[in-house]
Amino acid sequence: MKKISRRMLALVFVALMVVSLIPAKPVSAASMYYPKKVTTFESRGTSNSINISNLPKGVRLKSVKTSNSDVINITNIGYDTFEDNGKTIRNAFIQYEAKTTGKANITFKVKNSKKTVKVTVKPYTNPVKSVNVFGAKVNNSTNLKNLTKNWRNAFVDLDGAQKSKTVKVVAAKGWKVASIGIWPSSNEYPDFNKWSGGGYKGTRTLKAKLPGEGSYCVSVDMYNPKWDSVINVQYFVYY
Repeated sequence: MKKISRRMLALVFVALMVVSLIPAKPVSAASMYYPKKVTTFESRGTSNSINISNLPKGVRLKSVKTSNSDVINITNIGYDTFEDNGKTIRNAFIQYEAKTTGKANITFKVKNSKKTVKVTVKPYTNPVKSVNVFGAKVNNSTNLKNLTKNWRNAFVDLDGAQKSKTVKVVAAKGWKVASIGIWPSSNEYPDFNKWSGGGYKGTRTLKAKLPGEGSYCVSVDMYNPKWDSVINVQYFVYY
């Protein structure tokens, strides 16, 4: 298989995956919801998002600003729509980069009503104690040194052999494994994707048989109960 540049592949995955640190809260279609306070971690080079659930019909966010651009950099504003029991639900999201530790307010207007989200950015720490990807042990002192505030990924080369069908992640102290997912880096295997169950665990596993040679992304959401926040780390697998 002709190998893709590792950094180029990583950039593709980062572009495709929006890291949502504050999941949209399920509420009734009649009420709009957004978090008034958010605690997150340094994430230079990756996108976090604040979700606004049940946006009124025809309404768009206006005057989206940050009070401190040295701490928070707003990168995108987007919308999505889905059907729920015959009703159309509209959500919005504000993507941002947490550039450094500190505090900032993200403000926006809905129908000329100003809303404020207070964001606290904590120092990034590696949330993973150990990980084994299909029999390839990812050494925490080598590959995982890349899991910093600037670049949260590691590369795993299976060298053409999937020694096991399991991805196993063990959380560092103070963290829990929220979920594990895997999907291919191209449309070569469009029907292949696997996800673990929900809930927060100290150790979580995901079983999957790779459909063939190629490049894959193993995406892991790590949850911090103290700050009620999530960090996403990714392992780019070459098979």
